[in-house]
Amino acid sequence: MSKFSIRSKIIAVIAFMLLTMSGMGLLTVQTMRSINAHTVEIETNWLPSVRVLGDLRTQKDALWQRFSTKSGPDQVWYYTTLADLFSRRMPGPLADELQRVVRELSQLEAEYRIAW
Repeated sequence: MSKFSIRSKIIAVIAFMLLTMSGMGLLTVQTMRSINAHTVEIETNWLPSVRVLGDLRTQKDALWQRFSTKSGPDQVWYYTTLADLFSRRMPGPLADELQRVVRELSQLEAEYRIAW
């Protein structure tokens, strides 16, 4: 190391720092792309469901009036049966999501019955 001049050493350190910062920048860009992809997935796949569940919580009376039987327990039974059938015939993430939403609907219906 002593055979190199100070100028060469400084140039080597600066070059190393520039390469390191460039690598970190590329890693950051890749990470931001990944975060953006996840954000888009949350916005398109999960946020609409959350909004619907929020609407269901605030419009409980109007919710049950939309169905032909006007009975919360009947609707929960109907959708639970459909979700179970769907899970048996077409298992996968979509069936799991339907089961989760039906469980949430069942909880909302139970809360509605307790409130009234």
